[in-house]
Amino acid sequence: MTAADIKKELLFYFLYRRNFLCAATEMAIYNGNIADVYAISESREAYEVEVKCAWGDFMSEVKAIKAIQSSGSLFYSAGSKHTKHLSFL
Repeated sequence: MTAADIKKELLFYFLYRRNFLCAATEMAIYNGNIADVYAISESREAYEVEVKCAWGDFMSEVKAIKAIQSSGSLFYSAGSKHTKHLSFL
């Protein structure tokens, strides 16, 4: 299954199974980041989904999160992955 297939299935899930107001792929959000899938529920809650279909890609995200957590500072930033995850921590 490719990333495009996963995104298509997520759009179907959010729009037709969960009856969300809207859902989009490759949506520009804050700070220049791009959401793989972004959806807004009827209760106005926003959901961002990061699609990973390769183990190495997933592990690079885990490594970025661990680097932020181990730095002891929320101001640590060393690249776009760090910046994106920092905004959620």
